[in-house]
Amino acid sequence: MNKYEEKKKAKKERYQELADKNREKSETKYNTAKQLGEMIPFGQPILIGHHSEGKHRRDIDKIDNNMRKSIEHDKKADYYEHRANNMSTAISSDDPEAINKLKIKLIKLEDFQVDMKEHNAEARANKTEQPFASFQLTNNNAKIKNTRERIERLEKISNRPKIEDIKGNGFILTENKEENRLQFLFDDIPSVEIRKELKSSGFRWSPNNKAWQRHISNRATYLANNIIKDFNLITV
Repeated sequence: MNKYEEKKKAKKERYQELADKNREKSETKYNTAKQLGEMIPFGQPILIGHHSEGKHRRDIDKIDNNMRKSIEHDKKADYYEHRANNMSTAISSDDPEAINKLKIKLIKLEDFQVDMKEHNAEARANKTEQPFASFQLTNNNAKIKNTRERIERLEKISNRPKIEDIKGNGFILTENKEENRLQFLFDDIPSVEIRKELKSSGFRWSPNNKAWQRHISNRATYLANNIIKDFNLITV
């Protein structure tokens, strides 16, 4: 298991942990609402002016609040479970094995496209089987096209020469190939103006890497050089 896969595994476990916690909170809120509801006789209206009116209204508010929170936690649990499941199937560009995995995916997609076409030819000839719908072939063909384009983009990035580190006044601009990130490493916290420009240029602070970074690309390098130039970060 490489470093990326270790991070991916840890993130998946974290998402699943958050899903389980929210599912548990949802159940707790639901049970609280149910218990409060069982204390009110079925069909019992609010007795206006009766000494029970205040407590009855407060209990109804508590039931409503707990049910609302139960639904919110349940939705959060679904969200985190979805994220955890996607971690198992999605191929991230940050994965060092991304190109190989995408090539395997491409072969499977292309084989499936051939199988669908052959199946449809037989179905039309024999009229005994249900053919694949045209949209299924169109959608799979679009996946083939997108996968090929991703492979080409990643191969270009992988094959491009690594830019030399740029060092200036209190910073280093470097390519972290392992993380697939172009990184600004500052000696101190940059000014508000520089941080604003970094964000607008797509750089985000990474607490783990202690760097302002974005995915490696020609565009990223261009924007980074503009920041260096605009703020005179290198003194000649």
